[in-house]
Amino acid sequence: MHLWVHSLATLPEPGRFACLSAGELTRAGRFAFERDRRRYLAARCALRERLAQHIGVAAMSLRIVEGPFGKPCLAEAPAHHFNVSHSEDVALIGISDASEIGVDIEMLRPISDAVSLAQSHFTPSELASYMASDDGSRDAAFLCVWTRKEACLKAIGTGLSVAPSEIDVGLGHGLARLCIELPAARIHVEVRSLAPSATTLGAVARVVEPNGPAGV
Repeated sequence: MHLWVHSLATLPEPGRFACLSAGELTRAGRFAFERDRRRYLAARCALRERLAQHIGVAAMSLRIVEGPFGKPCLAEAPAHHFNVSHSEDVALIGISDASEIGVDIEMLRPISDAVSLAQSHFTPSELASYMASDDGSRDAAFLCVWTRKEACLKAIGTGLSVAPSEIDVGLGHGLARLCIELPAARIHVEVRSLAPSATTLGAVARVVEPNGPAGV
């Protein structure tokens, strides 16, 4: 598994736009705010360039399509799994040749409705741990659980068919292994928290075989 953190603070040079698809350029043009357009273009250019470098092909030749629940994949190279997340001016990109992965990143910030969100989306044990955390670390505690859940759900690629409150990722930052129950299968996932910088918190998850090796 390979992970990269990219800054989205500046608009890519126009020459880099050649690697983007017509659909990506069209979507970029729909953003109402220049800030959002810049972040989207910077993230898509970075993703395509990293994928191209990893696989060894031209970035403009990559055809990114969506799966049944909207998770992106490479049409001609489905064995190369990837995922991307961004928060404000920072993006996290993950690529794996071994298994489906999911990543999530969030800027550390005050969250006014964190308690109500936790009550709706955390498991009872997660909620108890979160409510027991110190006031000064409660926002970071919330984002720790939130990013771990998001990474797991993105790794299994089932969209909202699995509620966040149905998976228990724990409040700790270390490696956790869990089994996610789906209508037709059980999926084993490993998740670990990341601290890409002093102002961000993230997580990476991967799908593993029931008896596969541990460790993200």
